[in-house]
Amino acid sequence: MIYPASRFADLMRGLGKYHLEPKRLQFVHSHEKDEARLVLVDALKEGHAQVKVLPPFFLYDSPGIIPAARSFLPEGEGL
Repeated sequence: MIYPASRFADLMRGLGKYHLEPKRLQFVHSHEKDEARLVLVDALKEGHAQVKVLPPFFLYDSPGIIPAARSFLPEGEGL
């Protein structure tokens, strides 16, 4: 699930309402100096309360889009 980072508290409440437990979280930033814009969440129904927070994912470095982010784009497209 991809959700705005600014609505993270709402996301956690919503997951709990439907008995979903987050298993993995990763915050997505445009640049290293920027706040997270998105959060990626992997959740499991009726799972145990244990979550792994992955390292942040950065879309850009100073010269442009980083290779890890480029791998998500359809071939031939850019940002």
